Amino acid sequence: MAEAHPLLKAGLGVVMIAAAEGPAAAQRLEPLLEPTVLEPRVEMIGAPAREQSGPAPAVHLASYRGADDAAIGWQILLDRHPVLSHHEPVTAVVDLGAKGVFVRLLAGPLPDEGAASALCRALSREGAYCVPATTAGDLHPSTGSAS
Repeated sequence: MAEAHPLLKAGLGVVMIAAAEGPAAAQRLEPLLEPTVLEPRVEMIGAPAREQSGPAPAVHLASYRGADDAAIGWQILLDRHPVLSHHEPVTAVVDLGAKGVFVRLLAGPLPDEGAASALCRALSREGAYCVPATTAGDLHPSTGSAS
């Protein structure tokens, strides 16, 4: 019987495959399948592909004075609310006249207004601010005007 390989003796969990002897040793190993190159693909979970001609449904999560602050805000919200990990951040600049110019942080685009309402309900249960909106930053008509 052959002596165990030194790595096996050391307990490193290495699995060895014994080489064939005789005529089998001369066989050339061929790949079982042709190599396949996989292209990266991004898709939103639960969001069907659709044609969009205008602003899509989204949810308004917060407002900031600048895009950098909105990016930081997204990371903070992701840490606090894992449900957002299935969505993309969207920002929209809105001019509210006397109140000033704000960057609205949104999650979207979402498949429809029902999905926006469902996401807001989930976030509200976790204590987060959330208002259905569009990717253009327009708030749902029933929500009134906020920053």
